[in-house]
Amino acid sequence: MSRRLAPLPLLAVAGAMALTGCGGGGSSATTKSAPAATTTASGGVPANLQKAVAECHHLIETQKALSASAKSKLSAACEEAGKGDTEAVKRAAREVCEEVVDQASSLSSTAKNTALAACRK
Repeated sequence: MSRRLAPLPLLAVAGAMALTGCGGGGSSATTKSAPAATTTASGGVPANLQKAVAECHHLIETQKALSASAKSKLSAACEEAGKGDTEAVKRAAREVCEEVVDQASSLSSTAKNTALAACRK
């Protein structure tokens, strides 16, 4: 049973983490023009980023094994990723990972400790 549940939260986390590369980081001395495919929509957010944030939310909501708390944290991470806040995404992913491991009653204490250590990397 634990084998079946493990990929579900990871899928949602992967969806949220996939957005981390989409956000704007720091400033750069050179300015490059955006490709035509990344036109902006409301609020100046690139349309493809809005689509990725929406897909992130959709992936999270379709995961039956995630608790409401985990879904809420990941959903917030989707929004933060859309703003370019990669640290918030990493923090939310770690918290959700720890929550899922803590709730996995079928894991031995050794397996839980190993999994928790992996969450914190």
